[in-house]
Amino acid sequence: MKHLHMIANQPTSSKWYIKYSDAFFISIAAGYMLHSLAMFLPEKTAALYPSFLRVSYKYLLFAAAVSSVYVVITNRREREGRFNSEKAHAILFGLIRFWLAAGISSYGFAKILGIQFSGANEIILRDSLLGDISGNYLTWYYFNFSHTFILIIGYLQIGGALLLLFRRTTLSGIFLLLPVLVNIVMIDLFYGIPPAPTILSIVFTAGLIYLLLLHTQKLINLFFKTVYALPKAGNRRFRNILRIAVVVFAFVSIYQELLKYKYISKPGDAAILGKWKVEKSSINGKEIPPNAWQTDSSTWATIYFFNAGYCAIGSNPYYFDRTKKNFGEYSFDKSKHLLNIYFLKTKDSLHASIDFLTANEMLVKGLLGKDTINLQLTKVKM
Repeated sequence: MKHLHMIANQPTSSKWYIKYSDAFFISIAAGYMLHSLAMFLPEKTAALYPSFLRVSYKYLLFAAAVSSVYVVITNRREREGRFNSEKAHAILFGLIRFWLAAGISSYGFAKILGIQFSGANEIILRDSLLGDISGNYLTWYYFNFSHTFILIIGYLQIGGALLLLFRRTTLSGIFLLLPVLVNIVMIDLFYGIPPAPTILSIVFTAGLIYLLLLHTQKLINLFFKTVYALPKAGNRRFRNILRIAVVVFAFVSIYQELLKYKYISKPGDAAILGKWKVEKSSINGKEIPPNAWQTDSSTWATIYFFNAGYCAIGSNPYYFDRTKKNFGEYSFDKSKHLLNIYFLKTKDSLHASIDFLTANEMLVKGLLGKDTINLQLTKVKM
């Protein structure tokens, strides 16, 4: 009974999961710092740096193994009275904070100095089709659009890292950094960012969460047991009804907008949705050359039918020039194969019939204003 009582009342720093977490993050920190220091060495010398020590998925397994050995050894030495778990935890706690501060702030400085998103300025990227750009470069190009936004994120990372350097402000630093890092992790995971920065963002976030969980009881008291001096308004049933009403109101207000602006597809639209290439065209019986789009920007090269009753005319078969703004609203009667388009800029209207040759080919014949128009369209696989 005495032995069980001692186990139940052992300090938190003696718990195996605390020891394991300390050792795990310190192992990662050691590999990260050694790799960072290797970058200061001459190129030939740096090439000798063991690849398995670089922070990667394999290195996480190595860190997990080292942590397991650490727990076994320290538990044995603690039972023998030769290990002070509280002092060891205090030292490792400080080292983890300093490692996180160094790693996170380095990314902050990379943003401020214009290093992290430098690839977004590549000429070849600016001249690439949007659909051909990888998630990695698309993300970089998107964030590089606003230099001010990058600076804000960079300063937040540096400011939060500085708060981690002091024990009294560690919790403030975690609250400042955690939303930023969680957002970065989700971007890395879902937008195809390369493994190296993704792993680092994950371990940085995990390290912050670990430091946060060390204050579990304080957080529970702060977020779930806070008592307000203000008196309660209304009875409990009324308050619960009001809470549900708030959520229902938010949903209904958006859903009615969804219906109002036709974001729900109308029956029959699926037959023409997508991008269609103009293979042949004629106006008032005069055939338009297939390559006319190269010299005449008013030529119809493509037609886009969207999900919400909107469409657009493209003057280039290979990309859509948004500066032309040739958009319109359309309606399609599937039973009669009738198509009507109202162009928002020119105020012209197209009234036409559609003859489907196949599921991916159709003929459009009708009147555009006072002109007779004939189009042969082929659906483009997107």
